[in-house]
Amino acid sequence: MLWSHKDPVTVFGAAKMVSGWPEVESLFDWLASNFSNGDFYELDVTAASVIGDLGCVVGGEHLRASVGVETPAAIALRVTLIFRREGGEWKEVHRHAGPIPGIRSKHEQLGRFR
Repeated sequence: MLWSHKDPVTVFGAAKMVSGWPEVESLFDWLASNFSNGDFYELDVTAASVIGDLGCVVGGEHLRASVGVETPAAIALRVTLIFRREGGEWKEVHRHAGPIPGIRSKHEQLGRFR
């Protein structure tokens, strides 16, 4: 299990913002219903740090997937990921992501969701 189920858990995405594990899980189900044919993923880490039981990663995500019934296309996001150590394991507790400026417009990327 990568994500913590213990609050606070949040996602600030380009399409939706949610808080609490039930809402985060529902968001993941909604995203799974929109994405398919993922065949490439890469995280370019710009910075990473750990202080005590909290860690963060900032960078760019590059992936290729289908949105809806489209053919697979490149998607580029800037992301901030926050992790918390729980019982000796690192769990993700926050994700903030949005389109990287200048690659594709936010409207163009978000307009593909149903």
